[in-house]
Amino acid sequence: MIKSRLQNQFLFAFVLLSFLTLLIGSYLLYIRILSMLQDKTEQASVQSFQLVEQSIRSFRDEVNRLSQYILTDANVQSFLERPLSNQVEEIHIANGIRDKLSDSIGINKYVKSIFIYSKDGRALGYSDNKFYTVPDSVERDWLLSSDIYQMAKSSFPDLIWEGVDQSTIPFGDNQRNLISAYRGIKSYYQSSVSGMLVINVTEQTLADIYTGAVNSKDENIYILDPTGRTISASAKDLVGTNKSAYIPKFEKKSGSFIMHSEGEDKQLVYYALGDTGWTLCREVPVSTMERDIVSLRTVLFYVFILCLLVSTLLAFYITRKLLKPLTALVKGMRSLEKGQLGVTLERQPPNEIGLLFTQFNQMSVSLEHLMEHNRVVENQKRQAELNVLQAQIHPHFLYNTLNAIKWMAVAVKADNIMQSITALGNMIRPIFSDSSPIITLKEELDYASNYFTLMNNRYGEGVTLEIQVPDELNSVPIPRLLLQPVIENGLIHGLESNNYRGHMRIEAFRAGDQIVIHVEDNGRGIEEKELVGIQTLLATATDEKQRSGSGIGLLNVHIRLRLYYGETYGLQIERRETGGTLVTLRLGFVPKS
Repeated sequence: MIKSRLQNQFLFAFVLLSFLTLLIGSYLLYIRILSMLQDKTEQASVQSFQLVEQSIRSFRDEVNRLSQYILTDANVQSFLERPLSNQVEEIHIANGIRDKLSDSIGINKYVKSIFIYSKDGRALGYSDNKFYTVPDSVERDWLLSSDIYQMAKSSFPDLIWEGVDQSTIPFGDNQRNLISAYRGIKSYYQSSVSGMLVINVTEQTLADIYTGAVNSKDENIYILDPTGRTISASAKDLVGTNKSAYIPKFEKKSGSFIMHSEGEDKQLVYYALGDTGWTLCREVPVSTMERDIVSLRTVLFYVFILCLLVSTLLAFYITRKLLKPLTALVKGMRSLEKGQLGVTLERQPPNEIGLLFTQFNQMSVSLEHLMEHNRVVENQKRQAELNVLQAQIHPHFLYNTLNAIKWMAVAVKADNIMQSITALGNMIRPIFSDSSPIITLKEELDYASNYFTLMNNRYGEGVTLEIQVPDELNSVPIPRLLLQPVIENGLIHGLESNNYRGHMRIEAFRAGDQIVIHVEDNGRGIEEKELVGIQTLLATATDEKQRSGSGIGLLNVHIRLRLYYGETYGLQIERRETGGTLVTLRLGFVPKS
């Protein structure tokens, strides 16, 4: 069951990892191939655009030469110089200009119309075999205020190319698919621009130059002016549309980027046509490039399925081989669970599972030895329990004996003996009833008080004891037998010279995370030399030193405090200036739990 679960988990994980790896790899390969096709499309488009650029330049140069040809005509020069007062002469010049414009349009089939404007408002033009004249100055304000005239004037003598805008031409052509070339003009004898020449060419003439680069009906090629307006396009419905949003993306002379248009992603390849200000653009749907790699996508799919099948079979074989030692280990553990101690596994593989075999064998043998050891220990434990039951008889006998002596003292009215025996019984009863090394501060104070009563009776009851401890500290746990050695030291060494007459005071309080206990007497005090020796002994205290001493003393208390609470705690002793000795115990504050 365990093998089946592990094998399924390993197999699933391996197949999933293989699936994700193959899927990601196939996707990245597909994206890379698509990117290569896009790069190839861009390179091919730029190469064809470079050829188109030469043709467009030639076309613009031809229109420029046509404008110069028209301006050199004597009748045009006369028209620009001044208004004619003689009507016959005016008609003669107008007819001459008409013939000139008619011949120019007849020779250059791509020209749709030609107009000449003077800044005083006169205008002449030829379009669709019709000759237009404006003999007076009714349109003067229009010309002088138009943006086109101002641009032509500032760009003199260069041509300005714009998609035709009917709002800028007061008469003549009303066709949409035209491209206009504007030029500021003046006569030979004028110092500044005095008019404007407009040559309107058919947009189709310009489109015929680049439509040969269109590879499919899904593609669009068009030319944008510097403002992003479409002045020519292979799809005529695009002419005049605004694509200014693309302009900021034309960062180099040529390049491409992916854009979303008409509900699908397209690759837009752009090419700046030199100093014309025009940008030639080609839109290629990404779907057309994806059609080129359909066969490759099919091959990738079958390769993906084949690799996934092979990886699944390989994963099944590997997991089966890896889990075979684990199956043997599980069987061994089940045998151990049934109580077959000492069972070992053979044929350990030379890997981490082999280390598990070794550890299992050691554990199985150790469990067998441990069970035998526990059996021996249990027998010894039962014997120890019998010994404990026997030992309990002795404290009981001791309590009964002390109680009998106490009542004998009462009978003869020996109060001091009765008090001493009572104090001794109160001291030894907690020790026999509870051998724990930790007791409450209240229990330690009771023990110290009983000891003081016993010793004070011995030395004549000349010493008084004062205890000042807040109630909230009575339940704080502390190590046993901390105060008795300090009281003993004060009675014997501090008050002996006073014939055991004096006063002892025990005070406890909390200071931050510490419990401070002061034990003070008003005896003779400790000599300076002796004090230095004791302080040195405490500063260099070790457990070995206290073991080499005799009994429980101040050093024992100091070492135990440091063992329980740490190196910053312990016992300090100092001499009072007014006489007597002050012993300070510093304990860690441990709330009762």
